[in-house]
Amino acid sequence: MTDKQMWELYCLSSGTSVDTEYEAWEYGSSKPDNLCALTVLGVKTGTASPYDLYVFEGEEVPELGCYSIIMDSKGQAQCIIRDTSVTVVPFDEVSAEHAASEGEGDRSLKYWRDVHTTFLSGELEGTPYSFNNKTPVLCERFEVVFSNFTVEGNGPSYTVYCLGKECASFAIEKKNDSVFLSINCSDSSSFYFIKELALAKVESLYYGLKVELV
Repeated sequence: MTDKQMWELYCLSSGTSVDTEYEAWEYGSSKPDNLCALTVLGVKTGTASPYDLYVFEGEEVPELGCYSIIMDSKGQAQCIIRDTSVTVVPFDEVSAEHAASEGEGDRSLKYWRDVHTTFLSGELEGTPYSFNNKTPVLCERFEVVFSNFTVEGNGPSYTVYCLGKECASFAIEKKNDSVFLSINCSDSSSFYFIKELALAKVESLYYGLKVELV
């Protein structure tokens, strides 16, 4: 699904004007599909980027209420988010609450700082700015307002719906220090992202444990 197609579906279902502006983008990460899946699941409700990059590139800074369509690595639109909070704070003042909202790893502030030191440094390469502990960070909090996929269930079994229609399922079983994941999906074209959803669910429940597909 393209971003335009998803936007038209959302506008039709919500009564939002199709002329409302939105941005379509992919997470700037080595694992964009994982972050996209965490967003679809509602685990990831925050993101961060270097404020100085907006200044350098002359781009408008996101504002409260603005819309974004999150794309996966294959160029498919997966969900629409709307910003509920936008703040700019020094790197060393980003809160533990915000770190947890990003839904990654063990959701600790230490994990967030370790990952974002590398990420923000890389984003600022080629600009007049360099990363340090006082680098201004644009912290966004958001809600998912429309999604291609939804996942329901309290475990160990989960059902996946595509635009309201059941399309797949997966089951998660933890044994000692391993997690066994089984996926049932008949649509080969969407299997890659349903697998990402299942793996993201495992990550949110059992971060750090070995995952085996069965």
